[in-house]
Amino acid sequence: MADTATPLDVACAVERELVATLYTWSGQGMEDAAPILSADSFHAPDARAMWSALKSLWDESAPMTPALVYGRLVQNGGIVNLGGIPGLTALQGIASIPAVVPFLAREVRRLCQMRAVLAAMQTIVADTANGSEAAEVTARAQQALIAAVPDAMGPRPETAKDWVASLDTSPRRGVPVEWDALRTCCVDGQQGPLLGMWWDEWLYLIAGRPSMGKSALAVAAALHAAIEDVPVCIESLEMSGSMLLDRLAAMMSGVPVHRQSQSGLRNEELDAISEAHHLICQLPMTIRAGENRSLSQVLGRCRQWRLTRTDPAGPALIVVDYLGLIRCGAASKEQATSAISAALKGLAAELRCPVLACCQLNRGPEQRATGGRKGKDATPDKPRLSDLRDSGSLEQDADCVILLSGLKRGTSGYVTVSVEKQRQGPCGEASLWFEAPLTRFDEKKRGGEA
Repeated sequence: MADTATPLDVACAVERELVATLYTWSGQGMEDAAPILSADSFHAPDARAMWSALKSLWDESAPMTPALVYGRLVQNGGIVNLGGIPGLTALQGIASIPAVVPFLAREVRRLCQMRAVLAAMQTIVADTANGSEAAEVTARAQQALIAAVPDAMGPRPETAKDWVASLDTSPRRGVPVEWDALRTCCVDGQQGPLLGMWWDEWLYLIAGRPSMGKSALAVAAALHAAIEDVPVCIESLEMSGSMLLDRLAAMMSGVPVHRQSQSGLRNEELDAISEAHHLICQLPMTIRAGENRSLSQVLGRCRQWRLTRTDPAGPALIVVDYLGLIRCGAASKEQATSAISAALKGLAAELRCPVLACCQLNRGPEQRATGGRKGKDATPDKPRLSDLRDSGSLEQDADCVILLSGLKRGTSGYVTVSVEKQRQGPCGEASLWFEAPLTRFDEKKRGGEA
């Protein structure tokens, strides 16, 4: 595009790229564009005509084949604006990929709103020049701007009736939790569910001191979800892809992580590892490891994965391991942590899936240790929400906070899984057996109780 291009030229180019992409890919992405755009959103006559044709087919649940699109353009007279069949063919040369449709649609909407704001401002200037009273000009200005950008004041207020109707048509979704010990445990002195689902749009924090099983618990949850055919994305900022694969293989094969890198494996162990690798390859699991750790990159990769690898309306699960390794250009560590937790909370709501983020606890449990002098013989105190490292916003932003404790570093044993915060749910604790060589959590120690 020439350097002399005007803002209106840019807007028309974006509009044409959007309709070209929708036309070339037979309407893929229309579910994102249709709710926020209308024919009036388009300034370019050819783009407006193409949108009207595509939208009419979409409203009728008709396929957007070239022949049907051409027929609608002939019916509404838009084929003239497009320059006939050569114009249709030319559109395919400026098409992008379906993954960018949501972004293009939002940009078309934004540019349309800016044109409306400009028109409203011109009206305000004209009223002022005509000598109208200040109060009258202000009132007209408010009306004109709200009409130009209806959602500038926030979304439309919804009545209680609207919410009841949405509950009837959109049942609460989530990903089932694997362990019965968490689904049926003692809560407030009674048997009941503590943590039965990873709920959509929730941010979960899994926190503990080093080597307490945070990553293992999150990865185990991801593996279980993938086995149940739920698409999973793991942002592994701490472990490499090969390390994570070793852990997954250990969980599934029963061959300890440290044995997989050694020679002299028995044939049955080699077979078990090979079978585990084969099964892992079949799972709907995406692993991002050793990539850019900036906050914007992490968020962008998760959005791209959700748009291109999953059904936006279907179940999914995101694991971030761990929060403290994400880079954010903030003035202090506390401000960075606050920004990261808020961004992950927003990501869960935006992508309509649960986000499980691992994070560290400070040294509070050790500093409150009991059992003699502080050191290896001391018993760390039970962790608290206040032990979350770097920021109190972690507790505020998270929908559920899970604290892990009770395990001696580097050993197998029972881990106390304590739900210290849960929106619209109980708090309580349960025990899971952690098999350190396999980085695996079980209901209880295999072969009997400890």
